Amino acid sequence: MSKNKKQVLHLCGSPTNEFFFNLSLIYAKDILLPSNWEQSFLIIDQKKNYYLTKNLGQNRNKINIKDLKSIIPLNTLVIPHLFCKSGMTEYRDYFENELGFSIFGSSGKTMLLAMNKYLTKDTVNKQGIKIPQGELIWGSEKPKLKFPIILKPNDQDNSTGLRLVHNEKQFERNISELNKFYNPILAEEFIPGREIRIAVIKKSNYFYVPAIIEYLVSDKNPIRATEDKLDLNRAGDPYQQSTNTPLKTICPANLNDELKEKITSLAIIAHKAIGARDYSLFDFRIDNRTNEIIFLEAGLFWSFSKTSIISKMLFSGGDDVVKLIDQIWTYALPNNQ
Repeated sequence: MSKNKKQVLHLCGSPTNEFFFNLSLIYAKDILLPSNWEQSFLIIDQKKNYYLTKNLGQNRNKINIKDLKSIIPLNTLVIPHLFCKSGMTEYRDYFENELGFSIFGSSGKTMLLAMNKYLTKDTVNKQGIKIPQGELIWGSEKPKLKFPIILKPNDQDNSTGLRLVHNEKQFERNISELNKFYNPILAEEFIPGREIRIAVIKKSNYFYVPAIIEYLVSDKNPIRATEDKLDLNRAGDPYQQSTNTPLKTICPANLNDELKEKITSLAIIAHKAIGARDYSLFDFRIDNRTNEIIFLEAGLFWSFSKTSIISKMLFSGGDDVVKLIDQIWTYALPNNQ
């Protein structure tokens, strides 16, 4: 390791299954590394083996996790790229609270909250942010909502299991399929209108909001499905970020000053409400029936790759992305807190 460079360790893989293992490695590719930083990767597999490497290739050295502190300096910044529940919660807590490393991004506690879509909505709603009408359902019980409605697992990301249903027959078929894998299911009213994604980045003493994205949902493509985010193989496992989604985007979104200011304010309120750290990402809909801004969900991930959505936002806004990454990583180091 170079003594003159700051150190960053990317925590990748998954102790859970191959789907999350592959997903993690997809998002950890092509990281935008500032020249004054040196990076390593720590990969965990489903057998809970750890491998330390300078890249994501085959040259991986198996290590005992108890030896990590003697190999990696404690002033190394650790960036998690784990997407399974234990990876987002237990492993973040372990590296931060047990091993004593500085974790970039939100704590395991905040990640656990963000994974619970119903509870996240309730949390931001208490701060005055409007949310869709919704309820948790177990088994095949029917929600007290008018169709069309959205059905989705309450604790999954990347639109896993997301369904838009228009009538009772569709509901019965879809809830039966979802119940094979998930419980409970979040049922909520479908909000017709523009879909907006906004990021919040914590700089040294203020919040910075890069260019905002609009997903061009339509009657033909009314929601963002898993296939709009990831390319899947025949087994249903991801192998790369989506390259052929019919759902196009605009960045920067075409928002007037008043609307942009309102969404920015709501995003910062949401960031604080859920206890997010360093950065956050939120989806909103602008209800075309009322023009109200409705909170959909939080996403607390940034892989720092060229194709990462926050990176794309920054590029679209003309930001010097690598310089900004250097600034926020440096600020997060222990001696700079």
